[in-house]
Amino acid sequence: MGIAVSVLATHEARFKTEIFTRSSPPLSTESQAGIVADLVAAMPTYGVADYFRTKPALLGAQEVTVLARETANGRCIGIAVADWCTGQSTRFLHIKTVLIGETWHRGPALAAMWRALFMGLLANGSPFPPVIVIKTYNPKSFSAMRAFAGVIDTVIYPALEGESFPEVLMPAVRDIAAELAPGRRLDERSGVIEGAAEGVAGFYRTLPLCGKKKVDRHFQAHLTPDDRLLGCLFALSPRAGQRILKAFGVPRKMVDTRREPSGLGQ
Repeated sequence: MGIAVSVLATHEARFKTEIFTRSSPPLSTESQAGIVADLVAAMPTYGVADYFRTKPALLGAQEVTVLARETANGRCIGIAVADWCTGQSTRFLHIKTVLIGETWHRGPALAAMWRALFMGLLANGSPFPPVIVIKTYNPKSFSAMRAFAGVIDTVIYPALEGESFPEVLMPAVRDIAAELAPGRRLDERSGVIEGAAEGVAGFYRTLPLCGKKKVDRHFQAHLTPDDRLLGCLFALSPRAGQRILKAFGVPRKMVDTRREPSGLGQ
């Protein structure tokens, strides 16, 4: 069983999160099938069934898996999965997937899932990651990551129009890209890994715009459904991680300001 963490979305407590770490017993085949079936029902305009068929190991052992379930009926309405990865010299946390039911997009469930993900990471004995990485076709995911670009001692890749990115961090970006998409070309200016959809190009029927003009323009100009944007959030000091955890409401007693060694600057 995972660590059950109740999250009050409203006064009716509409959903709860469940946290599974690498040390948790594995999800049974029946449980995995139920999760996929629930998500297919919760996300009818997305290619969820094909997505999980293409990624059969996604519900296996990972550093942290978070499930969001409706309190009333136990149906799964969201999932987040993260695992540690190490390139030639860079250790980073790869957010493998974050899916949320279509009727839950504007509520607090997504933020609660992120909070639970970090809680699971800390409960598993890991410090805050020095680099958090996504590989996405969804402007909403990258826009959410960019929300932390204003936190002290954080840097985000790629830089968008009118922004800059420290050249000293580009070796780490290249290392991450090579680890997550070996043999694929990274356009370093745009952050796009060409052909990195890994058989799930049909997951999105259309580009899911986020409403942030700069972000939406970047995706529209540089990505096709076969491509993925490499998004990297660098936390350059313990203080940065502490502030991000605080923003998600992670309990103070769980916050560990030590960071995983990343190889950055070494």
